[in-house]
Amino acid sequence: MTSELRDQAQRSRIREAIDRNLLVEAAAGTGKTTSLVQRMVALIAARTSVERICAVTFTIKAAAQLDQRFQNALEEALRKESDPAARDLFERALARLDACFIGTIHAFCSRLLRERPVEAGLDPGFEEMDEAQDEAERAESWRRYGERLFTEGSPVLGRILDAGMELEDLRGAYEILCDNGDVISVAAPEGPPPDLSRVRPRLEAFLDRTIAAVPDSVPDTGWNRLQAAIRSADRMR
Repeated sequence: MTSELRDQAQRSRIREAIDRNLLVEAAAGTGKTTSLVQRMVALIAARTSVERICAVTFTIKAAAQLDQRFQNALEEALRKESDPAARDLFERALARLDACFIGTIHAFCSRLLRERPVEAGLDPGFEEMDEAQDEAERAESWRRYGERLFTEGSPVLGRILDAGMELEDLRGAYEILCDNGDVISVAAPEGPPPDLSRVRPRLEAFLDRTIAAVPDSVPDTGWNRLQAAIRSADRMR
């Protein structure tokens, strides 16, 4: 005998309350995707056209898995259904499954923009970038920015050097801003540098002990975060 899940009532509501908007918060591996698929199948059983169903995920892999699980669930519902009218609903949904949008946020936004390119002020032939292209463009943009600072003799470089840093030390902040478009970069007013005289001797001793354990050349797997931080601190001193 299997015991009922403590949140079975909530799971049932996700599947059955198809006339309501629901926000579901749960940890990874607790069955959110399963509940979503059940809700989608319930929509089909309630005579919702498959063309009107849209499921948006974060990654291409998750979208592919969701698409396959939805198809499997529809096929299982069809096998178990004996009512001719209900079977017809599932059969039509399976035949038109490609008309249901299941994809990433980027793909969903791209689809909307392609439907209204003029209103959005975009070239109708635009292409969205995948993760690899995005990383490559980021790296190229950072490289061009560094070259421009050098060729223009920007005073920014002098200020970075005066702070005991290198331009590459700011790469992490650049990546954070790229990943979080809603974050606004604000320059705080300059103040006196912090007094590190009390902690510097301890930091120096720590670096003397740890830098010796860091490989001289880049490991096959690259520097880990601790090694990179130690090397960065050693350069700064």
